[in-house]
Amino acid sequence: MSWPVHKLRNLWTVAELDRLCAAVDGAGGDWGRVAASMPGRSEAACKQAYNGHRRRERLAKAAPAAAAAPKRLKSWQDKRAAEKAAEQERARAFAQERSAASAFFGDPLPGRSALDQRSMQTPPKRPTLYTGDAR
Repeated sequence: MSWPVHKLRNLWTVAELDRLCAAVDGAGGDWGRVAASMPGRSEAACKQAYNGHRRRERLAKAAPAAAAAPKRLKSWQDKRAAEKAAEQERARAFAQERSAASAFFGDPLPGRSALDQRSMQTPPKRPTLYTGDAR
């Protein structure tokens, strides 16, 4: 893919950006004087190129620091992490309590509590109230 001619004209070379930065250091924010020192470039083009160059430099310097910094979680993520930690602590305490009870009373069926065993029993049959003919 080739670049359109009007886009090629607007590209800045490294040498031009260096001259632009030097001109801005000398002239300050007077973009008319900066543009006068850059032949073929308007005030707006000089201003946009300089601000874009500074922004890219800032982002390049901040990128390694941002990668090294720990990620700040959102409040709902903090809350969910705290709930998960509390749930894990409750499960750990329950497991310790259960193991202490089974050591004392004995574990009738491994992996099942006495309540689980009772619920597995079939209920007694109830008498039917129907007394009519079965057709």
